[in-house]
Amino acid sequence: MGRGLKAGAAGLLLVAVTALVVVAGGAAQAQKVTKVGFASPEKPTDYGWNQQGFIGAKKTAAATGATVLDATGSGYENVEPNLKRLAQRGAGLIIAHASGYNEAGPTIAQQFNVPVVVWDAKASAVKKGLVSNVITKAQDGAYLAGVLAALMTKTGTLGIVVSASDENWFKQSGGYCQGARSVNKNVKFKYARIGQASYADQPGGKRITSTVMPSRPPRHRPERRRSGSST
Repeated sequence: MGRGLKAGAAGLLLVAVTALVVVAGGAAQAQKVTKVGFASPEKPTDYGWNQQGFIGAKKTAAATGATVLDATGSGYENVEPNLKRLAQRGAGLIIAHASGYNEAGPTIAQQFNVPVVVWDAKASAVKKGLVSNVITKAQDGAYLAGVLAALMTKTGTLGIVVSASDENWFKQSGGYCQGARSVNKNVKFKYARIGQASYADQPGGKRITSTVMPSRPPRHRPERRRSGSST
């Protein structure tokens, strides 16, 4: 993921985990959580979604005396085996930290009777005491970014480049456009997508961004000649 949402990721996660980490389990029997499993698509070195989520999980777990089982860098496809291993390693709570995990997460929760926190899942996937869903609001921060961009643009055209087709980016793009239009109703937008799920594709991001906002060629400045007298 990412995927947008960065400023609020840690805060939202702290709220969600705090609500479940002290006492979790099925309706039949509750138990104190001593191990929290954390799975994210990328390693927690991005200064954003993955890193803030992991830091939030560790801080919350430490506050309750629990430890974190690290499954960062799990990728974006076929994450179910990694979530399964977290359950098998004794995780009393699993944080499936990506909207792309919102199908595998509930499956593991049902299979191992382990509470799982997911992002932007369908309402039907939520089950009290077993599957908790965090609804993101990426549009809020993006609105402010749109306001700033509209105030700074010199061309009247703004670019939006997203890494995937998911709800997070749709919210963020919409908020950005609304913020910009609140300042300048005539501002125009160029929109491009790197790929279907190209969250960590840095070369692709650079390539697509260059097509949306091509760099301007340097202006030619004629050589200045010094004037003077000869003797």
